[in-house]
Amino acid sequence: MNNFSRQFGRSLMVAIILLVIGAGSAFADYAYYFPYFSSSANKGEVIGLALANTTANTAKVKIAIINQAGVTQKVESWELPSYGQKADVIGADLNDIEGSFQVLSDQPLTGLAFLFAHQMRVM
Repeated sequence: MNNFSRQFGRSLMVAIILLVIGAGSAFADYAYYFPYFSSSANKGEVIGLALANTTANTAKVKIAIINQAGVTQKVESWELPSYGQKADVIGADLNDIEGSFQVLSDQPLTGLAFLFAHQMRVM
């Protein structure tokens, strides 16, 4: 298997994981899983997250940042108004952590996540 095939396979797997929407806890009807999170002042890495509420109802959102051992390091709460949106850096106060993050919501959402690294250039 050549490098392109391996990389394409990994990219496809990440795309599939990002599209998974499932039933969450009693709080959340929608759960979105992102397989990679990194926050490091030493490496200049942060994660930017933009979410949009696609409904006429207010969306209550929780963002759980989880380390590689599976332990929740931080939970951020957002409230998105009807058809509203928000973009922000998540977990910026955490340092030298890698893992994943999960977005839980009581309303369906759309969004983007970006890893910024090395003097804020998009990777």
